[in-house]
Amino acid sequence: MGSKIISARNIAIVEAAVIIILMFILMSGPESVPGGESWGGLGGGFDGGSGTPLPESSGIPEYVGASTVPFSEEARTGFNIPEDVNAYGYLTSDSPADVTDWYKNNMDDWTLEKEDTMSSPEEEVPMQYYRRDDMGAFIFSVAVSTSQTFIGIAIDSWETIQSCGPTGAPGDSPGSTPGGDSGDFQSGPSEAMKELGIPLYEGAQKVPLPDTTKEDLSVPQNATMDGYTTLISNPPSEVMDWYKNNMEGWSLENEVVSEGEPAIYMHYYKKDDNGAFIVTTTVTEPDETIIIIFTGEWSIIQGCGPEVG
Repeated sequence: MGSKIISARNIAIVEAAVIIILMFILMSGPESVPGGESWGGLGGGFDGGSGTPLPESSGIPEYVGASTVPFSEEARTGFNIPEDVNAYGYLTSDSPADVTDWYKNNMDDWTLEKEDTMSSPEEEVPMQYYRRDDMGAFIFSVAVSTSQTFIGIAIDSWETIQSCGPTGAPGDSPGSTPGGDSGDFQSGPSEAMKELGIPLYEGAQKVPLPDTTKEDLSVPQNATMDGYTTLISNPPSEVMDWYKNNMEGWSLENEVVSEGEPAIYMHYYKKDDNGAFIVTTTVTEPDETIIIIFTGEWSIIQGCGPEVG
């Protein structure tokens, strides 16, 4: 078993890839939202300043007192909203619960067909699916700081709108996920992990990962990918020590640790012809540790990750 440190010339590449992944996963709050500046948010950040307001013809009211902000491409990806669907962003000082209740009482001529909640360890994101004749509206709200809530509204045909959201269309069973590897916010190990006998760190919950994750971490597209999040009270080093002691039947073939801040831990496990590449790191807004588990044949797993040297 090897234990290596990523060289300075490669650490920047690793950190950039992990930052992209974390920004997609986490709901990072901004310290401030001055007009025209970029601020943190679900899906890699929303741009401050003016966005496109809802057209009056939509029949959907603008939340009272909210200001328009652009709707990011990352948010489209995170909530499975197609590129050709009109989407609008707003910012308010009210809570997601207040926003949800307000729309329930102010969506004249619209029928609330479905309510759902996307949950992470520290946040709940309410989602509403409205219908009017053949049209649909998908409305979600997420706290991006202790004092700011982002409101996302997508409008299109009901057939299209009912498929929006990380957990799929209304009425789908929990765990159904458009896009496969992107995952959802349900708990429990994936089927691939169960079949291979890979345990899930206690308390970890599954989260979606961006489509570029494999490319960013030099993982072949035919590898299976699962993303999880836990609390920072369980730092990456502790998570990796736990895996060292609980990967029964697996051999730890290599161990890589970055020199950067935050530290990035990468372990390579082998069992027969199978391999597992486990990556962990952490962020402080919010306090979370991310666990990403790739599985596949050992011949492809052993070459994952950045060049070491």
